[in-house]
Amino acid sequence: MHAPRRIPAAIKERAIAELRNMEENGYITKVEKPTEWTIEDIIPLIPDAKVFSVLDAKSGFLQIKLEKLSSYLTTFNTPIGRYRWLRLPFEIKSPPEIYQRIMDQMLEGSSGATAIIDDILIAGRNMEEHDEILKQVVERATSHNLRLNFDKCFVRKTRVAYMGHVITDKGLLPDPAKIQGRSRKCLSKFIQTKQGRCS
Repeated sequence: MHAPRRIPAAIKERAIAELRNMEENGYITKVEKPTEWTIEDIIPLIPDAKVFSVLDAKSGFLQIKLEKLSSYLTTFNTPIGRYRWLRLPFEIKSPPEIYQRIMDQMLEGSSGATAIIDDILIAGRNMEEHDEILKQVVERATSHNLRLNFDKCFVRKTRVAYMGHVITDKGLLPDPAKIQGRSRKCLSKFIQTKQGRCS
């Protein structure tokens, strides 16, 4: 969930009253629980897997067409006129939930395949099982007009990077690229701190 948006103290009480009024009239409802898309939820779904693929949806959100009435809600002003989105934009808050729901519906009933947003993980206990699941997922993607970014797809691997981790037949490992980047960032901050104290 996103952190609460900060508003000026002068209008805080008025904003809270307006939100309560809208909720009482049934226009809005408070979201109580965050969306759960964690790698820890996925690992139990792929036990004993030995062969993996990761498929990446090309320009994921932009593949989703908005209904006409919904598109008017995305109207924005520019120096050269007003425009509205015809496809799901990144700039509003709900696209991740909408896109995830669509991906879940597309993959429903397909054991060995799951997705977090636009990254589809396919896992099989052997090459034959994996290839059958892969074929099924590609057929479903085709029937849903989901285009894949083949430059970012990894097929028939014994280990794959997925959501900041490396998934192998031995289990879940941290992604070395993520650790190295974080270590460099921490080292850089440490050096800056020490230089600041010395000068």
